[in-house]
Amino acid sequence: MKYVLDSSVAFKWVVPEADTDKALRLRDDFHKGLHELLAPDVFAIEVIHGLTRAERQGRVTPPDGGLFWHDVMATAPQLFPSLPLIPRAYAIASAARVGVYDCLYIALAEREKSDFLAADDKLVKNLQKQFPFLVWTAKEAAERTGQGEEPPEAVPLPRGPVVPALTRQCGGPRPDRRLQLQRGGEPGPRSRFAGDDPAPAGRGTHAADVPLPGP
Repeated sequence: MKYVLDSSVAFKWVVPEADTDKALRLRDDFHKGLHELLAPDVFAIEVIHGLTRAERQGRVTPPDGGLFWHDVMATAPQLFPSLPLIPRAYAIASAARVGVYDCLYIALAEREKSDFLAADDKLVKNLQKQFPFLVWTAKEAAERTGQGEEPPEAVPLPRGPVVPALTRQCGGPRPDRRLQLQRGGEPGPRSRFAGDDPAPAGRGTHAADVPLPGP
C-alpha cells in the first residue's frame, strides 16, 4: 500500500510517546517492503523542528536529537518537492483554516491518490470529513478502503486565487511585470537544496540521495 506519511508519525519512531507502538509497526512493515511511504520535502525540517522542541521540553538531550534525526532520515519516505504542491495547499489551508504545512501533505496525498497517515488527533478530527483519506494507522486505511482499492476522493474545496509569482514557478500563467519580486529585473532562480539539481517535475527524491550533515 502507498501512504503519505506525516512527520508526527516518524517522530514517534525515535521519541517514545502515545501510539509509538503503532508507528514502529508501520516502520517495520515499511522495512519489509509492505508499504510505500511518501512525503513533501518539508518532512525533514518538521522532524528536526519536533526534536528541537522536545529538547527544550527536556524530553530529548542535545546529543540525542541529532542522532534521532539521522535515524529517521535513514529510512525516511520518498520526498517530493513542495513548490508544485503550494497552490493546492494554500487553497486547502485558506478554506479549512488549518496550517499550510499540514496541507502540503494533504495536497500530495490527493495528487498521488493515497491515504495520509497522521498522528495528529486534532488534524484528523477537523479534516477527515472533507478528506476521507486522512487516517492514523495503515490498518485503519486497509479496513476502510479494502486492500488494493483506491482511497476515496476528497470533497473538493474552493481553490481560490494563487499568488502570481508563485504560480509562474509552478508552471502557471506569467504574472504581470509589476508583480515581479525583484525590482528592475526578472524574478530570481528557483530555490533548491544547495549543491543539488532540482528533481524532475512530479518525481520525488529518496532521502538517501540527499547528503546528510554530520552529527
